[in-house]
Amino acid sequence: MQALTTVAASLLVFAVALGGCTETQQTTMKGGMVGSLGGAAIGAIGGNAALGMSVGRAAGMGAGYIYSKSKEAVE
Repeated sequence: MQALTTVAASLLVFAVALGGCTETQQTTMKGGMVGSLGGAAIGAIGGNAALGMSVGRAAGMGAGYIYSKSKEAVE
């Protein structure tokens, strides 16, 4: 339950921080938010939600950055 509270607080902080960011930064941060949520859920099943959240955030941010850059290349 504490992991979900941590995730909710992280999402709130990231949402506020996204206000003045460029599109690439926003997509990267959104990917991190989704990744941390998914990682926390998978990590909770495995017994270590904090590790899952950290790994998921890193993977999500990487995926969001790559997606944003590929989208910019098309435009």
